Amino acid sequence: MIYFSKPFLKSRKFFLIVTGVVVGIVLLIIIIVATSKTHTGAKSSKVEDHTDEPNEPSGPCEINQIQYRNTHPLLLSPNTDNVIYPQGKANTIFASNEEVEFSCSQSEVRANGVNLGSNITVVCKSNETFTYNGTNIEWKNVACSKSLVPTIKEVPVQNLSSDDPNKPCDIGDDSTIFLNLGYTVDLNRFINIVNICFNTTNKIALYSHYILTSVTIFGSRNVTRSNIRQEDSLYKLGYSVKTVYDDSKKTMNNLLGLPDDSDKYINNKIFITPQQLASENDFYLATFQLAVKNYANIAPQWNSINKGNWLQENEIRLYASNNNVNLQIWSGTYGVTKLNNETEPPEPTELYLLEKELKNGFVIAFPVPELYWKVVYNPLNTQGLVLIGHNNPYVDKVNPEEQICEDISSKISWISWDKELYEKGYFYACDYNDDGFHNTVNFAPNLKVTGYL
Repeated sequence: MIYFSKPFLKSRKFFLIVTGVVVGIVLLIIIIVATSKTHTGAKSSKVEDHTDEPNEPSGPCEINQIQYRNTHPLLLSPNTDNVIYPQGKANTIFASNEEVEFSCSQSEVRANGVNLGSNITVVCKSNETFTYNGTNIEWKNVACSKSLVPTIKEVPVQNLSSDDPNKPCDIGDDSTIFLNLGYTVDLNRFINIVNICFNTTNKIALYSHYILTSVTIFGSRNVTRSNIRQEDSLYKLGYSVKTVYDDSKKTMNNLLGLPDDSDKYINNKIFITPQQLASENDFYLATFQLAVKNYANIAPQWNSINKGNWLQENEIRLYASNNNVNLQIWSGTYGVTKLNNETEPPEPTELYLLEKELKNGFVIAFPVPELYWKVVYNPLNTQGLVLIGHNNPYVDKVNPEEQICEDISSKISWISWDKELYEKGYFYACDYNDDGFHNTVNFAPNLKVTGYL
């Protein structure tokens, strides 16, 4: 042990030595703390840089397929033709790192101002961000470079298998064909939206078959207006089907023996409209709604019925939503509407929109259907229902013997209609297994139904 004398302890030299030691210790502490902070900061930067890497997803993706535009690509399970729909009312959710295919039929997926190809597979990163080849893509910036173009494919009715519900479309002659309306993904994939049983002689759909999803009621309702597409190979008229509808008043008046401009039956309040069998409002996606705007999916209907009891379509959509079920729908036509002509005594006369001499001979086509019918089928519980509507605003009464099947509408609580206002169309409901329906509409689908909805 070292001892210092009292005079030394009180000396200036001792004071300077102690002060130097204290300062040295303080400086050493400052250096250690500063070094520690520097290392900590470096580690923090590395973590932040790592999380910013585009290939490092950090959470689920959640997008609204109809929020931004009508030109979004279709969302598919990769390498399939399975369309992905929302899980709930609006948003479609993907897990972190989950793959999804963006598809633009006969177009290209465009993101960040660059065309990336007709079909690309992306990976969910987080929120509305996906990655493609290491680059971030925001859903709001993704679109198809051009509007999607639907395709119609013909399937020979003879090729439908015996267990296909649509087999009855094959009525045994050459007058019917079976059509698939949808979008071509690639050489091996086709997204089928609507099946159509089409009568080539009368140039009218006998029915359209499609799936009404449980989320349809929440779907796009701001679809860009577009013209109805026409497949010339189905009609061979030499002019547009639109012209046929535009001239319907003159044609029908001629059939009834009335002057061309007579307002007796067709006027500003009551007239013929092109009615979609598979309604655009029965589809969630705007691209599907645009696809069904096709004359192959259309038949003549009186406007008062179109805006009247036929609007029970809304309640079918609500049923699908409330029961969280994807319904199968067959929406069709039957027969020809008749009105009395001007002869004495008046004779019931069938109404057509086309009666004309064409290059291929005299043609009478585009009948105004006597009945509209709809089969609503729940594949989960094999229950179904038939809805029948009379397409004639001038009928003031429908007797029970004029109904093609027994009316059970009083037993159906989820559909309402004004049965006393005939100008809105007389409608009723039937059990699918009622023989009267099948004996009349002999091309209706063949289903196993165990009860009514």
